[in-house]
Amino acid sequence: MVVRTLSRSKLKRLLSPFYITAFTYKKEAVSSSPQSLISPISSFPQNPTKTLPFLFFTKSFSSQPIKNQSLSILPLNRDGNYDESSDRCFPICPGCGISMQDFDPKQPGFFVKPSKKDPNYKKLKKMTPILDESEISDSVKRGIVNEMIDAEKLGNLEMVDKVLDKTSHRVENLGSRPDWKKGIEKPIVCSRCHNLRHYAKVTDPSVENLLPDFDFDHTVGKKLMSIRGARTVVLLVVDATDFDGSFPKKVANLVSKTIDENARSWKEGKSGNVPRILLVVTKIDLLPSDISPTGLEHWVRTRAREGGAGKLTSVHLVSAIKEWGVKNLVDDVVKFAGQRGNVWAVGAQNAGKSTLINAIGKCVGTKATHLTEAPVFGTTLGIVRVEGVLPGKVKLFDTPGLLNPHQISTRLTREEHKLIHIGKELKPRTYRIKAGNTVHIGGLLRLDVEESSVDSIYVTVWASPLLPLHMGKTENTCMMVEEHFGRQLQPPIGEGRVEELGKWVKKEFRVSGNWWDSSSVDIAASGLGWFAIGLKGEARLGVWTYEGINLIARNALLPQRSHKFEVAGFTVSEIVSKADRARNKKHQTAKKKKIINLEKPSLLASSNSTVDEDSDSSDSTKASNLESLMASPLDSVDDCALVIEQLILSTSSASLHHARKLFDKSPITPPPLFSWNTLIRAYANNSSTPFDSIKFFVQLLRTSGELKADKFTYPFVIKACGRCSMLGVGGSVHSMVLKAGFGSDSHVSNTLLTMYGTFGFIEFSRKVFDEMCERNVVSWSSMIAAYVDCNLDVDVLRVFNDMKMVNEKPNLVTLVSLLSACTNLLNIKLGKSIHSYILINGVELHVGLGTALLKMYAKSGYLKEAFHIFNSINEKNLQSWTVMISCLADYGHGEEALSFFTKMKEAGLRPDSVSFSAVLSACSHKGLVLEGQELFEKMVNVYEIMPRMEHYGCMVDLFGRDGKIEEAYQIIMMMPMEPNSVILRSYLSACKNHGRVLFADKHLMQLLLKIEPDIGANYVLCSMRNDMKVKGLKKIPGYSWVPPHGVVI
Repeated sequence: MVVRTLSRSKLKRLLSPFYITAFTYKKEAVSSSPQSLISPISSFPQNPTKTLPFLFFTKSFSSQPIKNQSLSILPLNRDGNYDESSDRCFPICPGCGISMQDFDPKQPGFFVKPSKKDPNYKKLKKMTPILDESEISDSVKRGIVNEMIDAEKLGNLEMVDKVLDKTSHRVENLGSRPDWKKGIEKPIVCSRCHNLRHYAKVTDPSVENLLPDFDFDHTVGKKLMSIRGARTVVLLVVDATDFDGSFPKKVANLVSKTIDENARSWKEGKSGNVPRILLVVTKIDLLPSDISPTGLEHWVRTRAREGGAGKLTSVHLVSAIKEWGVKNLVDDVVKFAGQRGNVWAVGAQNAGKSTLINAIGKCVGTKATHLTEAPVFGTTLGIVRVEGVLPGKVKLFDTPGLLNPHQISTRLTREEHKLIHIGKELKPRTYRIKAGNTVHIGGLLRLDVEESSVDSIYVTVWASPLLPLHMGKTENTCMMVEEHFGRQLQPPIGEGRVEELGKWVKKEFRVSGNWWDSSSVDIAASGLGWFAIGLKGEARLGVWTYEGINLIARNALLPQRSHKFEVAGFTVSEIVSKADRARNKKHQTAKKKKIINLEKPSLLASSNSTVDEDSDSSDSTKASNLESLMASPLDSVDDCALVIEQLILSTSSASLHHARKLFDKSPITPPPLFSWNTLIRAYANNSSTPFDSIKFFVQLLRTSGELKADKFTYPFVIKACGRCSMLGVGGSVHSMVLKAGFGSDSHVSNTLLTMYGTFGFIEFSRKVFDEMCERNVVSWSSMIAAYVDCNLDVDVLRVFNDMKMVNEKPNLVTLVSLLSACTNLLNIKLGKSIHSYILINGVELHVGLGTALLKMYAKSGYLKEAFHIFNSINEKNLQSWTVMISCLADYGHGEEALSFFTKMKEAGLRPDSVSFSAVLSACSHKGLVLEGQELFEKMVNVYEIMPRMEHYGCMVDLFGRDGKIEEAYQIIMMMPMEPNSVILRSYLSACKNHGRVLFADKHLMQLLLKIEPDIGANYVLCSMRNDMKVKGLKKIPGYSWVPPHGVVI
């Protein structure tokens, strides 16, 4: 009868003298342990894998405080504070859910009640644990910090003390307010939770072994299956970066089964308050920012359905750190829980349940305190009822993380776990590999491409950026395990850990895809990351990891891949560098000893003096070093290596002659291909010797033996063909590239399309671009630059739009080409957008980019913006000054243009023909005859620049505008070339405007009509209107380019 009338909580208190619990025996207890205080019915063998039978604890009736009572009264269970009773004998830690006690630090739940501190104790406090501070501390919000900084700057220590006193006074005043006191009052937690929160470690790990295993089915499972009483809402919390490894399949199947069995109970008159499942995918801020939310939700629902959660009420994509999606989640929780519901947060360890609960409290507006959130997993041990977060009488429960023994993370140490932990937005690392190659993720996972129906597949690694990767041949995998696991490939950290993790086993997958540009299939390892496979065909893959680790094949979560491919070998990382330094230490020591014993001191002195190619040594010093090097005998292999080293260091224009001599002196016949490539590159890059690069390449082709050009040879030869304007030779080299099998190499293809663009054959450039298997930012930039060279500015914008569609970010060359197209189209709106992109992304205003931006504003008439850009360029070159002078000349600022020309010369820059053309144009527009004559004479006599057509045109226009027709005529007569139509029209217009028609030479008129016979204005200028009528020509009115609403007409 008593049992019927009492509630479960009261019944538990009534039976507490015979409190029953079960715990798992972990290790042998010492004499001072609870073993002397606990009296089991019988003794049992020590077996750490078995659970001991029930032990009876007797609760003594005593009026002594808790610290003086026997330890036997402490219930060793992990039920937490689900019980609603408020008069429990043992307080529950609100951090982990374990009963607390204050008498034995060697037992679970030990805590120390905080002592009352003096209000001014923080004056002497030098440092504060970082986790005590919120992201924006209250002191910053109240302006206290700023006051202290200002006082310190003034050196007034008394003012600092006043600020501190004022701070304490503010805190005391706030503390007197009941709402503030309630907000800042922190709950008392056990020492374990305190240390986890502040120091990310447990003080005494041996205490953890005394805790019993958490029985999820008994403790939480029955409550989730209940359809009576308050409504149950289950938050299935899953980590977005480890969906399959953190998805609680057991709970999903349990709740889904309950829903299926009781879906029609309400129609039968039974209680049908079935639980609601809300799938919460956390840490979405770690996924790439360009992922589609709709696509992600569809993928999540599909994976959840395959995992057993077929009856989802809703799906929420959440970032607790950045508070994305938390408000919508809270609205749904309140909606489905009603006024008295129970909300259970369930998920795997480190899935982010506690962080999510804290974010919910912050979103609702309660001053929730961080309880179980810590940078380690497994912080919650029992059920934790979080008070006052949800409205009404809704209860929110945090539960211990479910342990997945098939996750890699459960086998790793704390230091190893730091390497696999994903703390920043994931970035793809892509390999383009063929059958017979393999990719390692640390020493934990390996993928072998065993068979493939296509030449190559794209393997993208999505994992922590701290993990080192390696790509190599499959036949070398045994050597990789023996020599690099635990060293370059970590985790595991250390050679001994490799054997501790278990046996290395293989699982085979057959995958297929219909496109190489995006991933089709993922192969994920629980707790680590995944391989994303992109291919257009089929392949058989072998994936290796430690025995017992889950490997899952699924549809691709992130189809995008990196457009910059990783190269063979190890990726650049601190782990690999450290291991390489340790491995090569002995080798480096032996090499140094060998160099010291060499009997060639002059040779070594030469080598050491030219180690750094960026050193300030002069070209003459390098040449003398090379001369001394050539005077030494070169017979050994070491000497040959030194020859190659010196050859690389001597490829400047001043030492190119000596480099060729050094090449001819090489003891290896023929010299290694690296030497040939070095000289070919040097000749191609030298402004005066590009043709020598082609001749040297022909000499390489005629070399007997197996020496053949490789993918590093052809780009420099193609570049030389472009610089020498040898289209036929360039086409022949293109044929050689295709025959040698280098047509798919991106570097070779980029050089080819640049060469064809230089010659104006844009259709050939486009064909090379379209046939490229992989395009990087250099490819797109080269294609855009080719369209600019061919004055196809509209096509430039189309290609740039295609570039944005594939999420390729523009580089410096791309931006310069786009600005050139905007300048030609007078599209100032797009130009300003590009300028905004430069400012927002912090792109450095390099002289080339600054000059292009300056030219865009100058040609569009925005002189103020042009001046601002010009002053923003740190290192101005000749082109920057010339553009500014030309801008001033075009808009009638002749004096300012002359001033800039003078400043340019004072800056140490020597003007060229373009600079003189700009400044002479300024003189012409402003009528500065004397200055123009003086500049023209200096150009010819001082700077020895041969006048070109535009210079003569400026002088004719200068004299013609000023009415000096005779001088203009003399300029035309002294021209070494035939004048063009612009000069002729300028002269004839001057004759007509100044009433000097007699000076209009009929020969010049006939020449103008011969050059442009179909333009009616020329006949009017030559007073030959009758001939114009006979030919049916009309004078076309003047017109201008006007951009209405940003569209050029």
